[in-house]
This record gives sequence, C-alpha cells and structure tokens, in this order.
Amino acid sequence: MTSNLFPSRPELDFNMEQVGIKLWDGRHLLPYCNVTSIKKKRSENTLELVLRGNLNNLDGLPYLLKLKFTSEHLRVKIEGEMLELPSNVKLTAFNTCFMSHQFSDENHPPFEMARKSFAFFEGKGFSWISDAERGRSEYHQGSDDGGPWIQLFRTAKHADSSLSWSSSNDLALPLVGWVAGSSAYMILVASENAYHVGIRWGPCLHSDVASETDTGKANPRFKSVVYIIPVDMKLLLKMYKEDFNAESQWMSISEDALWPYTPGILLGNFEDEDLKTWHVNEGTLKPYKSEGTWINGNLEKIAYPEGITEGKGSAIWEVPVGKKEATLSRFIKFNGDCPISHLTFDAINRGKGDVEIDVSIEVERRVVARKSFTLRYWANQRFLLHIPEKAKIDGLNLILKIRNQEEPAKIVLDNLKGFYQVK
Repeated sequence: MTSNLFPSRPELDFNMEQVGIKLWDGRHLLPYCNVTSIKKKRSENTLELVLRGNLNNLDGLPYLLKLKFTSEHLRVKIEGEMLELPSNVKLTAFNTCFMSHQFSDENHPPFEMARKSFAFFEGKGFSWISDAERGRSEYHQGSDDGGPWIQLFRTAKHADSSLSWSSSNDLALPLVGWVAGSSAYMILVASENAYHVGIRWGPCLHSDVASETDTGKANPRFKSVVYIIPVDMKLLLKMYKEDFNAESQWMSISEDALWPYTPGILLGNFEDEDLKTWHVNEGTLKPYKSEGTWINGNLEKIAYPEGITEGKGSAIWEVPVGKKEATLSRFIKFNGDCPISHLTFDAINRGKGDVEIDVSIEVERRVVARKSFTLRYWANQRFLLHIPEKAKIDGLNLILKIRNQEEPAKIVLDNLKGFYQVK
C-alpha cells in the first residue's frame, strides 16, 4: 500500500476484512469479505479497486464494493462505497484492517505491540494501549490463550453502540497509532464515524466505521486516513485536524505522560534471585507455571509461554479470601539522583473476578505517587506511575495492596521497568 509512496518506510497492507450486516430475519453478522474478482484503475496518485465477491463465501450474500486510495505527502486517504448488496440486507459497519510485518517483527514478547501503540481517551488524553483499562483479549478456545496485545475501545460517539465487543470502560477518539522501536516513524489510522479503535490479531490497527446510511436512499460509504510520519505529535494533530475537522480537548498529552516511546530500563524480571527481593505480607509469591501459549500474531506465529512479558519467567501473587489487606513490596535501590520519571510493571489477572490493586511509591516513608487500578477478569495491563519529583535518594519503595478481596486473587507479575521522560 505504501511502498511506492514511502520507499524507506515499511510496507503496510490494507485488508477489507469484514462488514457488519443486519439480515432480513433480524440477525446481526460480521462476515468476511471474500473476493472473487477485482477490477483495477490506476493513475499517478490514485488506485481504484472494484471488488466483487460473496460475504463469508455464501452465494446468498453477494456484494460489490468500490475502494479508492489517494496518496499524499505522509498519508494515504481511503474511501469506500458499497455499490451492491441484497435488498433485504442492511450494512451496519465497515471493518478495515491495517497490517505490517513490522508490527509482528517487533511484537516480542507478544505484549509489546500494546506497549508501542497508543490512542486518546476521554478524560485522560494520550495513553499507551497497554496502560488503558483493558478487558480480556480475543482468544481461540482450545488453541491459545489469546493475543495479550489485543484490545479494542469504543469511541465516545458510539459509547452505547451494540456494534463493538469492547469490554473496556475507557472511551477513545477515532485514532490509533503505533511507534516503531527505532522511533524513526509512527503509523496511524483514523476513520470518520469510527465506532471502535484499537489493535487486533495481525497484529493490526483498526479504526472501524459504523454505517448509518439507509441503504434504500444512498450507498453506504466510509473514509479512513493512514499516516506514516516522523514521531512528531504536533504534526500528527495538525494533519488529523485537517482531515477530520475535529477539535477535542482530549487529543493532548499531559506533562506527566510517558512520551515519546523508549524501551526503558529493566529493574526486575520476577525470576530466580529477583523474587527474593520482594516482601510478601499475606498470600504467596512464587514462580508462575504457564500452562498455555501466546502467539505473537497471524504472520510469524511464534509461540511463547502464556504469562511472560519479559525474559524467561514471571511470578504469581496469590491472596486467599478473607484477608483484610495483603501487601507486596520491594525496595529499588539507586545511588544519588533518582534516574527515572516513571515506573511500570505488567500485571495479569488469572483469578475468577476483577481485582482492585492500590499501587504506591514511597521515598523515605513519604508517599510520592499513588494510583488505584482495576484489573479485569483474565485481562493483562501495564501499571504505570509517574514520579513527580527528582531528588537525591537511596531508592524507592514500591508497594502493592489488595484489600477485602471477595474472590481468591491470582495476579501474574512481570517486567518491572523504569523510564526517564525527556521534556
């Protein structure tokens, strides 16, 4: 899709993956757009395709779809129009998929795609997708335990829509992006009237469009824009406003956000000797024995032990019911100035219910950062805390607390990292 436009950038594949439809009998389906023939028309800066096929390869669901790609500086505009569908079928959504081998190449361990992808959320602004409130990711029963990077978020405009299967309470704007590990560029997708955004199996970026057109009056259409640009947030926001005429107070980055992307400094891997540095008050902390498999995507299909987001192992903190307060803590030693502005670790819920976890950072018994997290059933999430001050200290004390848990808590922990925010 982009190799001719940006020779030094990765190739990006566009997949007209699925459409949402409502059948004559009231059923809602999300069939795949299987193609039987393609007509092409090219010019210097545009490519037009007319796709003919059958939804889910069913003879009773033929379709005819027109796509137009227009290349401009640092972006590609995509327009779609459904020309033909059976008269008793109503189109409800266009689900387009944007995939790159670079996404898969850098999704090691498999949670990494979420740590390099971001969106903007109501009430929060910028957030890495790893750090937003997350539900259980998509999974294939009997074959794997899900793609831990996968997460979709409903948009504010379609917060109550039944189209999205997102389980997160965080509401996003219609834009989702990914930053290359080299920080040489970022790839972003935005759509007009998107009902949810995020990342799926590919790994791939999605900004899927709700169709609100009465098929009898006009052909359903969609508009999306792909940006491949330097890691420059001001440039991105300028281009997005030009394309979508959109103003939002939430399309911003707070001063304490972890931006731009950096790989961070590993402070603890929750393996072997590192486990001995943690102090447990109520419950147990022990090596996590994975019984499942994570696969890094549909392209490479490299298998990893489930529950490991860094190195070769992870730990599980188990807290039985009936404990008024359970605490897990560790002292992180420094010499002189605190070299980090943010502290993160990955948490995975392997219990039977949601868990509220209070996380705080103390310096000489004084709390300098505190945040409460809700870790949803079978969800994985990165917990991030901003350290608001730089001081000459011996170290930080990281404290996790679980209070009055109604179900046994089983929290897998991995990948304790520090970051320094460059302002």
